[in-house]
Amino acid sequence: MDKQKEINNSLGYASAIFLLIYISIMIGLALIPGNNLQDTIIPTYSVVLHFLEFFVLAFLAAMTFSLFDIKYFFSSLIGLIIAMSILTEGI
Repeated sequence: MDKQKEINNSLGYASAIFLLIYISIMIGLALIPGNNLQDTIIPTYSVVLHFLEFFVLAFLAAMTFSLFDIKYFFSSLIGLIIAMSILTEGI
């Protein structure tokens, strides 16, 4: 029992680190002005890429929240996604 709890804790911390890194990357990419975005590797910021960006965010957040047994799982997940969409679109 303790071994499984220890594994879940280490997986939880690893997924939390990946989640924070991914959020940092999202914010960093949101800081690139729209005119300069065409000069990067991504030719256009299409709707599909926008969907995939938030899909990966939701997956990482759901995995992290489930490993830490967050009490209000779905409301926390929806709140994080809404907060990130407002933050990245606001930038």
